Amino acid sequence: VRHSKCRQEFLDRVAENSRKNREAKERGERVTLKRVPALPHDAHVVSTTDNAPMTIVPVPYETTI
Repeated sequence: VRHSKCRQEFLDRVAENSRKNREAKERGERVTLKRVPALPHDAHVVSTTDNAPMTIVPVPYETTI
C-alpha cells in the first residue's frame, strides 16, 4: 500500500505555512497563507503573415441503415 502524495504535499504546505507565520509574527507583519490559483496566460497577438486563417466545418452526419 502506497501513501497518497497529495497528503504529503498537504503536510509540506502546512509546515511551510507555520514557518512563514512564525517568521511574520517575529517581524510583526501579516502574511497571506492562502493558496493562489494559477493565473491565466498572458495575452498575445497571433500573426497571420505565415499563418493563413482556416475555416473549419463539422463533418456531415451520414446515416447508414
